[in-house]
Amino acid sequence: MIVVSLGLALCVPRAARADEASAVAAESLFREGRALADKGRFEEACGLFSRSQQLDPAVGTLLNLGECYEQVDKLATAWLAYRQATALAVTRNDERRASIARSAAARIEPRLALLSIASPKATPPGLTVTRNGVRVDPAAFDAPLPVDPGLQTIEVAADERKSWQTTVELREGERKTVQIPDLDPTTPVAQMSAPQDESPGDTQRAVAIGLEIGGGAVLAAGLVFGALAFVRWDSVSEVCPDGKCPSEAARLRKASDADEARTFSTISSVATAVGAIGLAAGVVLHLTAPERRVSVAPLVDRTALGLAVTLGL
Repeated sequence: MIVVSLGLALCVPRAARADEASAVAAESLFREGRALADKGRFEEACGLFSRSQQLDPAVGTLLNLGECYEQVDKLATAWLAYRQATALAVTRNDERRASIARSAAARIEPRLALLSIASPKATPPGLTVTRNGVRVDPAAFDAPLPVDPGLQTIEVAADERKSWQTTVELREGERKTVQIPDLDPTTPVAQMSAPQDESPGDTQRAVAIGLEIGGGAVLAAGLVFGALAFVRWDSVSEVCPDGKCPSEAARLRKASDADEARTFSTISSVATAVGAIGLAAGVVLHLTAPERRVSVAPLVDRTALGLAVTLGL
């Protein structure tokens, strides 16, 4: 069947065209394509037939192109070539070749793989859909489109939306549908709003916390130095019991320990007093700080809906 139809297409003379240069080039490409097809090199032949058709559209070229695409299992592309050949033959009152092209298209139609691209529930602005890199017109959504068997990559993009892609494989005669999903936004639908104003007590609480921490630390240091002072006074009593030193060395050590004890005692007194005052001031400021306002804000994302509540310390 294929050999006969190819032969019929070849035997039909090509009509002359106004653009002789293009017509000559198209004829040369057509003949090269025929030579390659006769050798079974259909992939290369299809490319030459296609270039010839672009230069000088002809029914015979389209018939050969359809047969060539059939040989490489590009059935949808072959079917389209036959349909184009039918339309062109009708416009040129060539009913014989129109009948040949019509029969060839009908012969392979049951074998076509059909892919439907289902439109999204809501169409976002700037929606663009491509199939294997070729843009799909929105008017073609939801309609079964003939595609060549093999992998079909569908890419979907829209303004301010994350792109989406999927790949499906169709075999000869198979039908499949790809549903365009609702695209996720590139930014969150809503973000938790931050409190618009700072609570009047925030600064006072910060100062209070600083005084509490600092005062507590100084107070602790005062207690440590107080303990050291007691240790030094105990040493004085041990070296010279009842104030009586058994030797000159003991007397010198007593004097040294007594000096250190007095120094530690002074530091302890001052640090304890300062620390206690700072700690007390911090507690007072903390207790008298105005209550922090309660902040309630909506929290919405793709998976959850709720409220974000911020309470005062």
